[in-house]
Amino acid sequence: MHVLGEPVFADYWTPRAGDVFASLRRESAQISYPSMLVRGVVRRYGGAPAADTSRS
Repeated sequence: MHVLGEPVFADYWTPRAGDVFASLRRESAQISYPSMLVRGVVRRYGGAPAADTSRS
């Protein structure tokens, strides 16, 4: 039975965080993701001004 597109009597499954992070680590190593990273500087252009955290 569906109410507004959401299954009412569904069996939900949530993976354990450790399993998710282990899987991400394996996938990252498989595609050599760490070697794709480049150290750089993030610059902010346009949009809302950044929050001023220098005042206490």
